[in-house]
Amino acid sequence: MLESVWNSPFEVFIDVTAETSANEIPVEWVTNLLKGLPRNKVENCALLYHYNVNSPYRKQLRTIFRNAKHVGYDMEGRSRFLRGLEDVQRYLDLTDVHLSDNTIALDMQKAIEFAPVWRIISREKRYSVSLRVGQESVQVIYADEHFITATSHTPLCDVIFASDIKEINVSTYVSDENEFIVKGKGLKLLFSSPRKHDIIQAIQAVRAATQDRTPVPLLQRGASPGHLPGTLLNAVFLNLPSEDQAVRLASWNLLCAINKTFHIELKSQLRPAPGTARGRKISLTLRPLRPAA
Repeated sequence: MLESVWNSPFEVFIDVTAETSANEIPVEWVTNLLKGLPRNKVENCALLYHYNVNSPYRKQLRTIFRNAKHVGYDMEGRSRFLRGLEDVQRYLDLTDVHLSDNTIALDMQKAIEFAPVWRIISREKRYSVSLRVGQESVQVIYADEHFITATSHTPLCDVIFASDIKEINVSTYVSDENEFIVKGKGLKLLFSSPRKHDIIQAIQAVRAATQDRTPVPLLQRGASPGHLPGTLLNAVFLNLPSEDQAVRLASWNLLCAINKTFHIELKSQLRPAPGTARGRKISLTLRPLRPAA
């Protein structure tokens, strides 16, 4: 593809919106690419646009810029950093860029913006950010540009897709009452905001809506053996009062199997005697044995 354009000045557009620490571009690959390309052709690259730079990519750029200089190419001096579609349209025609639908949706879909918010890096270090909660993602937009090198700086935006969020809740490492934490695939972000509860509620709603649209198969939900007794007991107690005798019998047999497998301590021995009355009796007998909240 490069061969069709590199005989005259050309520009490169790099969309890193979805880059994470799990799928980041190998720095060595970039270095080897620059070494392998014809020097006179590489020099025809007039500009590199870096779109939606996030924290993982920003950490890489310093090394990429340094390695590029070692092979004789000033990548840093030819780089321009853009965030959002408005920035793109200042320099380029969107029809020439061919951004993915997911990237475009970040700016086009309705979203709720929350501020003030601080992202906590350590007890001594925090950044002012705003959180933009959209229909399928959460954008962490940093208020100030961040330095890559002593002479290069970039706007920063971390995009967290709702499907990657596993947990959002009040922080257990609380140093102030406004802290909350977001956990997911390769991420663990700590924030503080006086609008903590509104933010948690908004993100939980987006996460739930995303799961409804794309349900996760049972085997991919990360269920642990510890989840099984409570889930199975719930199924038992829901079905023991059934008017269908076959359902009652199956529920009773399941209860006996749970008791045997998980060694549940009971005051009386379980015997196969299906029926509504026995189901209610067992339910009431087990209730006091449930762990206290």
